[in-house]
Amino acid sequence: MRLVLVHPPLLAPVVFSRLAPLLEASGHEVAVPDLRAAVTTGPVDAWWQRAVSTLLAAMPDAEGVVAHSGAGALVPPLLDRLPRAGAVVLVDAVLPPAAGVHTTSPGVRAMVSDLAVGGVLPPWTSWWPPGVLEAELPDDGDRAALAQAAPELPVVFYDVDVPAPAGWEPAARSSLRLSPGYQAEADEAAARGWCVESLDGQHLDVLTRAPEVAAALQRLLPT
Repeated sequence: MRLVLVHPPLLAPVVFSRLAPLLEASGHEVAVPDLRAAVTTGPVDAWWQRAVSTLLAAMPDAEGVVAHSGAGALVPPLLDRLPRAGAVVLVDAVLPPAAGVHTTSPGVRAMVSDLAVGGVLPPWTSWWPPGVLEAELPDDGDRAALAQAAPELPVVFYDVDVPAPAGWEPAARSSLRLSPGYQAEADEAAARGWCVESLDGQHLDVLTRAPEVAAALQRLLPT
């Protein structure tokens, strides 16, 4: 398949640096657009339009979308403009509503408000208490690569609602849960008729356990 991989707004394409080559080795054509400029420049309320435009420019005839973490919010408006895309896999990701708008939860809004300094969020890699990121990313090089590439977003980023056009969910729709923090999303996906698979581990296993994630995507994507 022609696949576009969508990295989280808080991270960078490096999160797919091991996964993308594995998918390509399996025969897929893969695009991993860099969304950092789209989410950090221009009017904040239009960040998702810029991100979708960047993704479309990279692969306008994509047949499938793989989105990680907060990138799940972008999937409905992206699929709305990808006429050939009939498959999506949300990997430990936000699950947008079947119709309406995706909004940030009050809990997340409160958390980012506490983290912001002068209206700007520090890089995601610095959000956590000592030892947390080291446990998830034991390799010093991986942590350094993610920290160096992570953008700094304005806190009002989380006040922007992202549309979910009615009928955006494709026939081939799957949720791959990696961490306990996304169990609720996996449960809701199952309730909405999605195919759901779990690989018990960590949120950043797209990087640290790329072969296992790639194998799961092979099972979930249509052939």
